Amino acid sequence: MIEAKQAGLVVAVWGQFIEAGRRGEPGTMPENVKNDVLESAVGLMPEVAKLLEELQVEYWSPVSELDKFAGPTGHNAYFARMVEAGRPHFSGTMYAQPNILQRDGFAAQQLEPDLGGVDALGISWISYECEEGKLPPGVTLGWADFVVQAAAAQGITRVFISEVGSTQAADESKRPCLETLIEYWDGATNGVFVLDMPSDQPGGAVVKDNWQEDVLRSLRN
Repeated sequence: MIEAKQAGLVVAVWGQFIEAGRRGEPGTMPENVKNDVLESAVGLMPEVAKLLEELQVEYWSPVSELDKFAGPTGHNAYFARMVEAGRPHFSGTMYAQPNILQRDGFAAQQLEPDLGGVDALGISWISYECEEGKLPPGVTLGWADFVVQAAAAQGITRVFISEVGSTQAADESKRPCLETLIEYWDGATNGVFVLDMPSDQPGGAVVKDNWQEDVLRSLRN
């Protein structure tokens, strides 16, 4: 993060629950344990916010895809509290990043997400698939519009692409989909963050010197 700031880059930070000892997300756990974890996370938010403010981070989502860990109702029970706890200590852009492609998520349940009065909505499309038939059953490119409309109803009209692509390396045949996603949410104007994985991850996605870099550079022309 410090190196990114020193290089003059815009930095976005989001929290995420992972299982200790590995990079993967937590599996199923007892509800009382999950609630204890969530309560503890709320208590951490002021300290996280203070650190990010000190580093002059531009964008922060307290927990990315909280609905994936806590479920849509769990998101609604905790996300606004996390925003409220961190907001007084952070002057940058706070944003929400629900799991857009979760098949049993907000859109499937027709449950409006409580976005806690953040400044912006981040679109998280963790895929290079956007064509009908390649996405999970019932999911379309407009799947995210339910959350976008819910955000607008809560006064949150700024929408940008906060996470797009695959964690694994993808060949240039995926380029048309990335370009489609950027055009759909006007990433050239509103902003776009493409997934770029750590160099020590085998087979991970790498943006630099690859076709994804060409796509991003073309947005500046």
